[in-house]
Amino acid sequence: MFGRSSLSTRTTLLGLPFLLAVPFLCGGIRAQHSSRQSHSPQSTPPKGERIEHSPELSLAEQIPALEDLSFWQQHLVQPEGGRVEKRMRGVFPVGNGRVFAYLGLASRANTLQALTGPRYRTLDPRSPKGHFGEMRLDLIERGQVLPLPAQSLWKVRGANIVISEDAEGDFGSPGALALSTINFAWKTSLQRWVEIRNRGKSPRSAQLLLTWDQGSVQAGLLTARDAGMGFEARLVSSRGGRAQGNQFRIDLGEIAPGASKSLVLSFQTKKADGNFPSAKVDQASFTKELGDSLAWWSNKLAGTTRIHTDRQDIQDLLEDWKVLMTVQVSEPSGAVCSMIHNREVGVRGSIGPVLAFLRYGMTRDARRILDYLYKATVVTGELRSSFPLDLDLSQAEAKLRSKGFSWDSIRFPQTEIPAWVLLMHEWYYRTTWDQDMLVERWPFLEACLKAMRGDKFGSFPTSGDEPSLGGAFFSLFPGRVGPNCFFPADTPNRRSRSFVNSVLYMMSINALSELGEDYDRKMAGASRKDEKFQSKKKDFYESFHIDYLQKMEAVFWLPKQKRFAPFRSPITFAPHTAPYGIPNLFPQWIGYTYAIGEKNRENLRSSLSALYLKDNRVGMTPTVGYAPGHLQGLLLYSLCDLEDGRRNDVLDALVDMAGPGGEWGELYDPEGHPVSSYNKEWPNRLSPMESGINIDAIYFALNGIRYVCSPGWSKKDQRFKLRLPNRSRWLSIKHIEHEGHLFDIFLDRVWKRNEGDKQDRTKKKRKLRFRISYDRINKDTAGVDAIDAAINVGQEVYVRYPTLQVPINETGSWPVDDDSFLPKRNGPGPFVPPPPTPKGNPRILYLATNPLAMPPQGAMILDIGLPLLPQQLANLLVDLRKNKRNFDTLLLGVGAMEPNRATFKTKAFWNHRMLVAAANAFTRLGGRIIHPGFLKTGSFVGPLFAKHLDDLDRLDFGAVAKAGGKVHFQSSSPILDLRAILKAKGKALPRGPWVMGIELPFFSPIAGQGILRLGSTGGAKVFLNGQPIVTRKVIREMVPDQDAILVPLRQGQNQLRVLVFQPGPEAKLSLRFTDMKGMPLGNQ
Repeated sequence: MFGRSSLSTRTTLLGLPFLLAVPFLCGGIRAQHSSRQSHSPQSTPPKGERIEHSPELSLAEQIPALEDLSFWQQHLVQPEGGRVEKRMRGVFPVGNGRVFAYLGLASRANTLQALTGPRYRTLDPRSPKGHFGEMRLDLIERGQVLPLPAQSLWKVRGANIVISEDAEGDFGSPGALALSTINFAWKTSLQRWVEIRNRGKSPRSAQLLLTWDQGSVQAGLLTARDAGMGFEARLVSSRGGRAQGNQFRIDLGEIAPGASKSLVLSFQTKKADGNFPSAKVDQASFTKELGDSLAWWSNKLAGTTRIHTDRQDIQDLLEDWKVLMTVQVSEPSGAVCSMIHNREVGVRGSIGPVLAFLRYGMTRDARRILDYLYKATVVTGELRSSFPLDLDLSQAEAKLRSKGFSWDSIRFPQTEIPAWVLLMHEWYYRTTWDQDMLVERWPFLEACLKAMRGDKFGSFPTSGDEPSLGGAFFSLFPGRVGPNCFFPADTPNRRSRSFVNSVLYMMSINALSELGEDYDRKMAGASRKDEKFQSKKKDFYESFHIDYLQKMEAVFWLPKQKRFAPFRSPITFAPHTAPYGIPNLFPQWIGYTYAIGEKNRENLRSSLSALYLKDNRVGMTPTVGYAPGHLQGLLLYSLCDLEDGRRNDVLDALVDMAGPGGEWGELYDPEGHPVSSYNKEWPNRLSPMESGINIDAIYFALNGIRYVCSPGWSKKDQRFKLRLPNRSRWLSIKHIEHEGHLFDIFLDRVWKRNEGDKQDRTKKKRKLRFRISYDRINKDTAGVDAIDAAINVGQEVYVRYPTLQVPINETGSWPVDDDSFLPKRNGPGPFVPPPPTPKGNPRILYLATNPLAMPPQGAMILDIGLPLLPQQLANLLVDLRKNKRNFDTLLLGVGAMEPNRATFKTKAFWNHRMLVAAANAFTRLGGRIIHPGFLKTGSFVGPLFAKHLDDLDRLDFGAVAKAGGKVHFQSSSPILDLRAILKAKGKALPRGPWVMGIELPFFSPIAGQGILRLGSTGGAKVFLNGQPIVTRKVIREMVPDQDAILVPLRQGQNQLRVLVFQPGPEAKLSLRFTDMKGMPLGNQ
């Protein structure tokens, strides 16, 4: 029992236990040891060591489950007042769908962060502090806060119970006082057992100090209110104390040597019109509710898929995530969200949870997610990329049954979002064979595919908010990546053509082909058994699928590089030649395993040969070792599918990345540690999407069963690929549900003689013994009482026909995966983008950033957002050896030299010595460098309050000028941000709606026709030299050169006036003139 355990702390080094004899600073499971860590305020053990430290809790004698602890624990020394290094820590959540908090990332192990309740939804989805902030416990002795640097966190197996310890001393030399807590969620409260133990030889007197950053005193209790949601919270203690400010102090009195004192704290929540639980809490009620919680979890996880193996880290990682994913299910909706980061129901964010729940046999939980997305689409009238957590879906069924309902009336986004919804339904169906749901959802699924429309090439654009793009990964630029990062340029006005989204469309066509066959069979009734039965839906979508496959491969395949281009330019349609981790490792995982020829294998081999590699992990680009949290899962899946010899090493690397808490985050640094994206203080950890994909990949590495469907794979048969991980002798996975079947797998390593080998009959060899037994066979797919099973065991494939009575029992050769896709190197990949070459003899080089901008006639258009080295641009511009320029004019597109997401070219790129020398030589040799020529100087008049866009028709410039004085300005930016400019002048725009006038002088070197290029966030009425030219009644996102307007120009000075309508305080505008060939005019 922990209550009577020895106080010694043990560590295991290379498998050999020994007692720590010196103070030791430690920080987690398999922590990476590097030179950078020596400067960290919290130190970690050398690689290979694991701290073995157990909690001491008097309650453990009464509740033995508190002794059954997960492998995934956190042990570190945090200097008092030192910086918290979150990338070296794990997240340990407690929650039940109504109340939530997490431990692990604060300066005390016991600190509860993101306090939430009685619902998960927050008014602002990005609320890292939850509803009620955080709560910390300290010990006070002689009026001073006691340093408690030795910090530990544990998880109880099979339940959501987290144990913390903050103690004096360190793990090599334990101190006297230790502050421990037991934490779990029950109904609308977070319950805490607090125990203070004196391990020393002398009595100690102390106080317990609770600090709640959002708390305040009301009726003697600490309370708080979330005004946005109208939720309330309070803290109740089983032991009396004094509340003052945001603190609650409890006098513990004297604690004898070897003794402890305990109390119960209850963090209670309610809605504004609801009631708090009982204010009376004690140790008896805590113990009962803890037992009830254990029983609830036991019932919840009964009948789920269970893994057992001698690799305890893998077993606990997979088993723990049943709990961790369930903790992030919002009740009563059943939707899953990232509780640490973004509390919305995202379609992409649901991919990982759906896969994980299917792997675990928790099909009801997967179905609840799909139901929420389906009904939310019906209720809101549109399929969104994300929905609020607590939508009222009570009217969804009535709306579906109404006579006027049609899926044609539902708005679908022109992105990949409908494809993900469709594919998740396919995965669910192929797991459960739920044909009633298939019939119900068929019109919705067809509408999803119908909504996706490609361009003339059959390609699809990015959405822009994908985690691998602007959603998270682009946050690294420019501060954390070098000048040649090779990120794909992608902004709202230049969406790249996406390989991933095009593949998703293709897989959606295939999904409807395979689902359509079962739909037709279900609707055909008895006639489906006719041998001549033909599914029209399958035939139609199958033919469509094959045609699109050929078209898509022709667009994205790069024959010279022997890989798929992850993107194509929206300006020139030129390929993004640098491999990009997620797209290039995407095909095998998503089920696109059937590319024509050897393209799948060639793509993986070529991509990995060029990408950044480190310690069996892959980076996102050839020069960037950072990676999204699920990229390593895609790597593992791909290597296992194509039988790479280092697949198990990659599995170990993925497992290590989960340490110390046994969870994955959104973004990782080159050392394999989780880091933040946009918000440095609040990294996105415990991420359901990334973690679910990684869980799926680990299971695939063990049994080879696909839940992400591939055409013709395991629908009419069962396919397995059985492997043991490194350092494992045996493994079993029980209660697997797939294709409507239910079965168990067992495999172990044995040593047996080769009976048929006369020369080697006496020598024992390592072999793999395996057993697959069925508890349920789905006759709708199998067709008979037996399963057509193909079991891959390395070089051997066993074809067997098990029944309910006759399992598969075999012993075969030890599996050896001998292919090689992953190079053995560390660091950047040897990638150099192909240099741009002109076609013909163009005299103008146009560096383009915007697909809407009209290029000059006869110019060579170079998308500056594509992979390009400064040396290559220099060589394109001039031939320094021949002292010859290659063009007459270099025309810079809008923002071509700005370090933004339209270019991903930093100042270091433009200041490269070779490029600077080339630019100087270019001008010295008579070349012209022309900038876009935006108008940046003028004056404002107004504003005048207005009602709507139609007011532009009746208003003239003079009427607006009378409403307010004139304000002169000179902008440093080509985009005129009206609010920012006026703020700098000490003026503010009204909240709206309003109309403002802008007057800008313009000198034209020519007389005749020109083009005014306008970009605006709102409506605009344009006057040139006193004459009205055009009126644009729009509300939109501003993009330079959105409108091209033919105008008559005077040679010399011209007067441009614009009336701008805006419904709110945000207003942006861009204006410039070009000649009829697209060359900028004046104001250079």
